[in-house]
Amino acid sequence: MAHKRILPIPLILLIPIVLLVVVVIAGVYRFSLSDEEIMAKFPQTEAETNVIVQETLGITSRNPWTIQVPEQGAVTFLDEWDKENGYLIGDYDAGATKGQVLVPTAFISQRDIESVSWIAAPMIVTTQGSGSFNYVGLFKFDPVPSRVVLLDSIFVGDRVKFTQITWESDAIITLSYLAHGDDQAMADTPNQLNSSTLKRVGNNLHMQQ
Repeated sequence: MAHKRILPIPLILLIPIVLLVVVVIAGVYRFSLSDEEIMAKFPQTEAETNVIVQETLGITSRNPWTIQVPEQGAVTFLDEWDKENGYLIGDYDAGATKGQVLVPTAFISQRDIESVSWIAAPMIVTTQGSGSFNYVGLFKFDPVPSRVVLLDSIFVGDRVKFTQITWESDAIITLSYLAHGDDQAMADTPNQLNSSTLKRVGNNLHMQQ
């Protein structure tokens, strides 16, 4: 009596069967573990907090204070703190021009607007030359990239000395500074007191006349 030959299952049909079994086993294993047990199997790293931003602004940020250098087409990070002289410092390199951005910590002014941290602060931009170009910068903490960023800036003058920056309201910022008088050389210490009012419109600053 002739026996029927049992044909082997083709390998191509075994593959999906094996994969299905693996998926079922993995699913059973997954649901047998708690979320805490699953997370424990992965290396845990704590997000680092930028110390300068934390200590000067009281803001928990993973990234350094970031400034698009006015008129230079370069970006700098305030990654140095000269506590003795009261400056946050960042170096920049715009190719033909190199220099620093300094932010005097004594004149940083903050305001919470609709639960968002806004900052008005002076910026001193130096180049290879003798000038130091002074701006008032409008900054905001953006929680998505976790970074304090420059939104806009207003040029105040060359080699002036800030004396005060204050938020008067959500939209009005006042500043006072010393500029050189008509009879002074630029190398002299400025002695002429000036004041200005800036208006915030959205993310922009406008000098009030």
